Amino acid sequence: MPRPVGIALLVATLLAVLSGVLPLMGTVLKEVQLLGRQLPTLTGNLETIAHGLVQRFPVLRGAQAQLDSWIQTLPNQLSAELGALLSPKGALVSGVVGAAGWIGRAFVTLIISVYMMAIYPSMGPFLLRLLPVRFQPLAQDISEHVSRAVGGYFRGQLTVAVIMGVIIGVGLSLLGLPSALAIGFLAALLNIVPYLGVILSVIPALLLALPFGLLKVAAVAALFVGANQLEGHVIAPRVVSQNTHLSSLAVLLSILFGVELFGLMGAVVAVPTVAALKSLLDAYYYRSPSYRAQPAAGRREEGPPGPADPGAPPPGPGGVAQG
Repeated sequence: MPRPVGIALLVATLLAVLSGVLPLMGTVLKEVQLLGRQLPTLTGNLETIAHGLVQRFPVLRGAQAQLDSWIQTLPNQLSAELGALLSPKGALVSGVVGAAGWIGRAFVTLIISVYMMAIYPSMGPFLLRLLPVRFQPLAQDISEHVSRAVGGYFRGQLTVAVIMGVIIGVGLSLLGLPSALAIGFLAALLNIVPYLGVILSVIPALLLALPFGLLKVAAVAALFVGANQLEGHVIAPRVVSQNTHLSSLAVLLSILFGVELFGLMGAVVAVPTVAALKSLLDAYYYRSPSYRAQPAAGRREEGPPGPADPGAPPPGPGGVAQG
């Protein structure tokens, strides 16, 4: 499609993402406030569950006093934590203020990105001209290999993100959780960072499930744990490995080493970096004469003839010894 149309579609998609995420933040805030008002009811439910467990399992009778004491002090502790969270100097308000600053920087980044997308076709030739002419063909060839490897990784990761968003959204909808599709969309958006989207999106899902009881919270947690295991061991290794031509083990090890060495940013850049290195090895090293050179056949060095053995028989015709 024409480049201006593509840029317009990308900007519209980004605005749609923001319009879907911002209402979700408001919904989570309302549910947190509702949770604070429902703490006495939740505490009564916990006491009922605890007494039922003690009656069913007498071995727990010795811990009943401690459990009752913990349940009675739980509302005060949660109320204090929620009060600190929602206070003008609390973490929530500070986070909102910080988010406003991030929105301003994101707007500037968006404007710069639009200009860079508009002039992208001329950026490559400009950078190529900075190199000496004799190096330009090699640089062009290397850039094409790296582009295919990195592009394959991001296409694969985008596919994984969409699959995980659908799994989370449909699963939460079947569980009857409010804003299920919005949380699924958030999980897909955060899943651009490998394996972390499911972990981060579980927080608002659990907050929204709390007013429905502990059984609903357990079901939501089980859904996210199952989705995380499915992504880590089945979906992500297979999809990303097919797009980057890396084995599933190579993808997992790349992410683990990236996180260990460079943290969150390492998880983002590890797999495309390894995919680019593999592409360059296939294109240059494995095809090089030095790699393909065969070992020379072993040859025994023959020295000059030594003095004749006085006890040896004299040579006959043709130089063959007689006797």
